[in-house]
Amino acid sequence: SSIGRVYLNQGKDQDGNIIPVTVSPSAYNDENYIYFFDFYADGELLYTEEASAESVVSIDPQVDYIRVTNSEEPVSIPGDEELPTAITLEQNYPNPFNPTTTIGYELPEMSNVRLEVFNINGQRVATLLNSTVPAGRHSVSFDATALSSGVYMYRLNAGGKVITRSMTLVK
Repeated sequence: SSIGRVYLNQGKDQDGNIIPVTVSPSAYNDENYIYFFDFYADGELLYTEEASAESVVSIDPQVDYIRVTNSEEPVSIPGDEELPTAITLEQNYPNPFNPTTTIGYELPEMSNVRLEVFNINGQRVATLLNSTVPAGRHSVSFDATALSSGVYMYRLNAGGKVITRSMTLVK
């Protein structure tokens, strides 16, 4: 789908040299798409470049304007892994731990996520995350320096699903 057209007025430095212009697809806000930059001069298409959201595209000085389009559907950028197919909560690592551990989880689509830690008596001792999170694989670090040794439960609430696992803090 077409995103828009950018008209260029390239400046010159004090010696009369054209100042290079670069554009970045990250300005178009969605790293899940591939962007196509069509470079025009005098109404004629000169060349096209394909870029992901992390790319920077340099512009030839003779270009008058750029037409930006993106893929119709989100695509997997080379090197990226495919999106998860289900909500999962991974076992923390390391486990047992002292004093920090990492908790991983996966989301197949953007979701409101709440990740909490509870002691063996069911009292919440930490809220690690309470926000909207994009689809993909994520991890959160948990620092239990202020807690005593013991077994703790961590609970992920996302997309209408609740998953609980246990972890052991050894000091």
